[in-house]
Amino acid sequence: HFYLGCVNAEPVVTGMLDLANNEIGALFVLPGFTGRGIGKQILAYLEALAQELGIEEVILDATLNAADFYRRCGYVGDEQAIYHSPSGLQLACIPMRKHLRRLR
Repeated sequence: HFYLGCVNAEPVVTGMLDLANNEIGALFVLPGFTGRGIGKQILAYLEALAQELGIEEVILDATLNAADFYRRCGYVGDEQAIYHSPSGLQLACIPMRKHLRRLR
């Protein structure tokens, strides 16, 4: 599940929910739109979708500059690792997880 968010028909945010791994990924906000809560909105949407699908915990690999954002959103994790993309790119990251509240 890959999502694209637009403002005035301009794509400004992306996000993905990988159901096979309970993983949130590809969350990127266009630089001119950071600090407006758009990233938090799509993250909340992806978490709500995961909850609706019965997923109780999600994981993600936070880039080093985004780790504090995810911590403010309730994610935990401090150990630095290396993310290996399918295209061969290697990137420093912090694996993080968040327990989602059960829906009634």
